[in-house]
Amino acid sequence: MADSTRQGRVQNENAQMQQALEFRRLVSQGQFEPAFEIGERLMELPMLPETQEVLSLPIGHGSSVFSPFRMHQLLQQLEADPGVTSPVWRLHLRFTLLERLEWKEEALLLSAELVRVPERYGWMRYGRGLLLKKLHSAFDEAMADFEAILAATPDFWKAGACIAECLLCLGRDAEAFEVMDRYVTQQSMNVLAHDAQMAFTWRGEMHLWMGRYAEAIEDIDRAMSLADQRARGTNLELGWRGAAYLQLGQIERAIVDLDQAVKHERHDSESLVWRGEAHERLEHWNKAMTDFDRAVSMGGAMLWALVGRALMRARIGNYQGLWADYDAIPMRVRNLFEWKLGAVVGRDPARAVAVMEAMRVAARGMRRPELYLCSLWMKR
Repeated sequence: MADSTRQGRVQNENAQMQQALEFRRLVSQGQFEPAFEIGERLMELPMLPETQEVLSLPIGHGSSVFSPFRMHQLLQQLEADPGVTSPVWRLHLRFTLLERLEWKEEALLLSAELVRVPERYGWMRYGRGLLLKKLHSAFDEAMADFEAILAATPDFWKAGACIAECLLCLGRDAEAFEVMDRYVTQQSMNVLAHDAQMAFTWRGEMHLWMGRYAEAIEDIDRAMSLADQRARGTNLELGWRGAAYLQLGQIERAIVDLDQAVKHERHDSESLVWRGEAHERLEHWNKAMTDFDRAVSMGGAMLWALVGRALMRARIGNYQGLWADYDAIPMRVRNLFEWKLGAVVGRDPARAVAVMEAMRVAARGMRRPELYLCSLWMKR
């Protein structure tokens, strides 16, 4: 009976995902109405979380199909022919395109209309919740969106995990883990391994952030065992487990994981930073500098890559490079830790090094580049 139940669930998952991917394909071709019709049909089903995420992110995460040029074309087409049959879906897609094209303030203003859509479409607020969380650190407001999503689609557990993350950023650690524990338990009973894998990984990363390294490894090991069952990639898990081993002082073991993470995901700046720190502890200065250089070259929010490279430059006496990196660290971060240490840095390399080392200690297992996560460790 268990095997037949699992087989039925797998078939259901595959059928739903085929429809969801067809939805995304039609969007990419500018065939909006047929795509929205598929979306409506999927909403009549008990949707799986993976299906829900595809609908919530109708142009996906990557850029192979949805290049910026193509997204501008789709946005122009959508605005030139607003239609009348699917106004809620068109609003959802327009918000998504604006956000992905980095028109984030405009997207946020537009998303106020998503708050007023009928309750059954409440899941469309997922992108708004992520934007409030990541762009503005507006955690209470983001949680209101994620709660509305759960009211519309209770099985979309990732919205609940986002609530746990917001609670953690607000300093409500016990509540955060109560919420996350509930979703891990819930997904552990799922006959399909993928969501259980993701739930363990998510909680493992939260443990890593809080300095609970043994708990992080335990969760990530469980996630990776589930990933092996489905032959899915485990690059993120490898990077975070390597980070936990490093923080426990098991440096060689950490490098094994981090080497694999970097090998399989060339644009993983976080794993590069962790591997750079591992090489730094082993006094492999050239390898450490190479990793920090690569992480900085990826752009975006480069806080920990800059900290790592600045510390290496200080070590080899490249003070011009040290100050270039130190000055590029966000001012509010530098100012806070200079104040905490009572250190007016001026142009004293030793004081700058002390400030950056204090940042690392305070951050514990956090090397994610997103600035909203500074709320987890930048305590006044």
